[in-house]
Amino acid sequence: MSENHWAKDLISALQSNKAIVGTGNGLFEPEKLVTREQYAKFLNNALHRFYAND
Repeated sequence: MSENHWAKDLISALQSNKAIVGTGNGLFEPEKLVTREQYAKFLNNALHRFYAND
């Protein structure tokens, strides 16, 4: 992902909160289509982090 990609700050925040892991080796491809499996994993990680803080 380029340094001036519009979603860079959002992706960095999600990564630092372990809601997303990227495509491997710390890489992210935000313009690529997301599979159902990837989206389900993202939702699970995000919700787990949200409810774990309750």
